[in-house]
Amino acid sequence: MSMRSAYRPIEPPEFQTSHPTLSHAFACATDISPQWLPDPNPSTRAVFTEVLINNPIPDHACEDWKNQVKSLKELYQLLANHPGMSRNNEQLFAQPAHEKNTVYFMWDFDRWVDVVSRSVMAANLLLDQPPGMLDQMVSMSYPNQSGEKPVIGNDIKDAARKLT
Repeated sequence: MSMRSAYRPIEPPEFQTSHPTLSHAFACATDISPQWLPDPNPSTRAVFTEVLINNPIPDHACEDWKNQVKSLKELYQLLANHPGMSRNNEQLFAQPAHEKNTVYFMWDFDRWVDVVSRSVMAANLLLDQPPGMLDQMVSMSYPNQSGEKPVIGNDIKDAARKLT
């Protein structure tokens, strides 16, 4: 199976094209969604890295966002090609790394910490911790928007609690 047929690129959500941040850029450029990544059991870390790096940057994304993604892709490629990753790259992605060194840590750390930190932040905001923070963030992000605020139901709050 070719890498191009092993995944399908995704477009960043609209807010990410207008509010670039390092974590959003990296998450979109290297989205770990199973819908388009190769199967981790028969695929090597080298294949995963190539798929992540080759995910196209949307033309309609803002320049700041594009620049962040390009820089992250460059860094990720350099880490992946570092001699400290050579043994790990040929392993299956689902296996523990042969060499858990500083290069491997940085290759893996950014993606994992981003997923965990965004999950915890989303849960806290949905649970209104700290109180009013979600409303404040929405108001700051969309200053010209007004109207009724939808009620976040217990079903959503219960699901959010599972992330903390």
